[in-house]
Amino acid sequence: MSLRTSSARWFEVLTLPELIPQAVERLARTGSVELESPGVGAPAVALPDLRERMAEYRRVAERYENYWPEPEFVTETEPESVAATLDRALATLSAWAEAADRHVNATEGIRRDREEFRLLQSFLESLEEGSALDLERVARAGPSLAGTLLVLPADAEVPAMARDVLVQTVATSRHRYLLLLGEPATIETLRERLGGRRARAIDIPAWLSGTPGVALATLTDRIAELDERERSHQQAIADLSREHGVSQALGEVRRLEWLVERMPNVPMSQHFAWVTGWTDDWQGTTLPPALSDYPALIDFPKPPPDKEAPLLLHNPKWARPFELFARLIGTPGRNEADPSMALALVVPLMFGYMFGDVGQGLVLMAAGWLLRHRVPPLRLLIPGGAAAAVFGGLFGSVFSLEHLLPALWVHPMTHPLVVLAVPIAFGAGLLLFSMGLEGLQEAWLGRFRNWLAVDAGLVAMYIGILATFWATAGLWLALLGLGWFLAGANWARRDQGWLAPASAFGELAERGLRLLVNTLSFARVGAFSLAHAGLSQAVTTLASAAGFGLMGGLVLALGNAVIIALEGLVVSVQTTRLVLFEFFVRFLHGGGRRFEPISPPAARALVEGQGENHAAMETRAGPNGISASTPGAAG
Repeated sequence: MSLRTSSARWFEVLTLPELIPQAVERLARTGSVELESPGVGAPAVALPDLRERMAEYRRVAERYENYWPEPEFVTETEPESVAATLDRALATLSAWAEAADRHVNATEGIRRDREEFRLLQSFLESLEEGSALDLERVARAGPSLAGTLLVLPADAEVPAMARDVLVQTVATSRHRYLLLLGEPATIETLRERLGGRRARAIDIPAWLSGTPGVALATLTDRIAELDERERSHQQAIADLSREHGVSQALGEVRRLEWLVERMPNVPMSQHFAWVTGWTDDWQGTTLPPALSDYPALIDFPKPPPDKEAPLLLHNPKWARPFELFARLIGTPGRNEADPSMALALVVPLMFGYMFGDVGQGLVLMAAGWLLRHRVPPLRLLIPGGAAAAVFGGLFGSVFSLEHLLPALWVHPMTHPLVVLAVPIAFGAGLLLFSMGLEGLQEAWLGRFRNWLAVDAGLVAMYIGILATFWATAGLWLALLGLGWFLAGANWARRDQGWLAPASAFGELAERGLRLLVNTLSFARVGAFSLAHAGLSQAVTTLASAAGFGLMGGLVLALGNAVIIALEGLVVSVQTTRLVLFEFFVRFLHGGGRRFEPISPPAARALVEGQGENHAAMETRAGPNGISASTPGAAG
């Protein structure tokens, strides 16, 4: 836990060239590795050109991937080259395709038939009750007459038909059916014309006869038969997939695709290969266990001199969600302060002050909790909602109602000046904190003397101006700070000669005015708190006008829903704006390099041979008697 960022740690893994894919995957699964080549001087060898083989894989995948199981990854495999692994996986997929092709074709034929049967089923269900239509007679009309059933989208326009064509139109929510009967040439012409309007001809089976009710029963039985046949073919496909090891073959292909994308060149000698990069595993407790049962050595030497290390933030778990704000600017540099822990207090306070309501705050907390995994940034609603509930108690507001709970402090609409003044005072304190962080950063850079000579005077002047509102003695501190700043700025610009005083006055005017504007900008926190209170009063007024029964409750519920949705967005935007443009502007520039660990290839699960727990993996020796070293063991 620190205000200051630290550099990621350089790591090097030595292993067999054949085991590079599995080793890199294991490292990626720790979530603590960013790959980077060691740079100039390392014997980098490009992985084999797999484009032709991958093209063959994609041709097979284009035809069959909808019938393949999820990829599974096996790490306990015999060492072999990358090209040999891909060739073996392709051979497995080709053998499976040859065996499964008849089941795939049968499945697709069944699905086509079932789709047509369901269209026929929808047509028959939509006929008028008591209809005596027999589709078999339409299908067998001839030789001087021809019949056809066309289905179009519900919004398709149907052109006028010739007088010598009998037409029956049936419309459903999704389709429009046209049952046509006429001379064969005329019917064929109509089919071609309507084909341009997305019309589709439905073949009427020879066995479909009788009234619509009888035909429907027959269709239902046939669809059930098709479902059963499809299940049988699907089971056969699944059995063949298990027999041929398709999941494992797909996992090997997926791993190689992933590896080539992230590591096209591998530092390699005749017998060994290196995996290098950065890690946040400063204690050496994550990477060595991941390779403990592997023929691999891991070391944490000094990084190459030409490499820029990514930077790590050190925050407790409760403050990590607030790293989001600093990341909007960039990663704090090596000599920049990480404000995340301060924001864990500042952001909920501002959000809660603008959204002060007990009930609405609890709703926001619940939404943040439920969506914390699906939309991680919404985790901020948990502390924000909690603060809103606390301020709701201070303001005496529960779901916009102010008579259920006595205000522990003030009602915003009855004391608007107080509600506006408090955020300004809070903002002034936050700005002083930002100037203190700026001084701390200058000390890290070895420039504290310059900051003390110039900027410390501005801090004293600002404190004096604020103190003047309580005691006139503050004016003397403000004047002292003014002189301090001008003298220091003039000294810092002594090389400018007679222009130095004018330059110092110009800087004072610019920075002083900006500080004043930044301070007054926090009045928006109070303004939005008053707006929230006013909107809540409008909702309760409408609910009262609707009465105290069901209608009044409905108005109150809808009004609160609108407030939560609308104000939740507005207050979040305003909080973010104040943090970025009022607080960060003095000390955070985001000049650091972000640590971006690679993610492993996606998979459903590891196969049975890889199902051992992590603790067991840590105690096993590698297959060749080489185990992962402790940090620093390999040189």
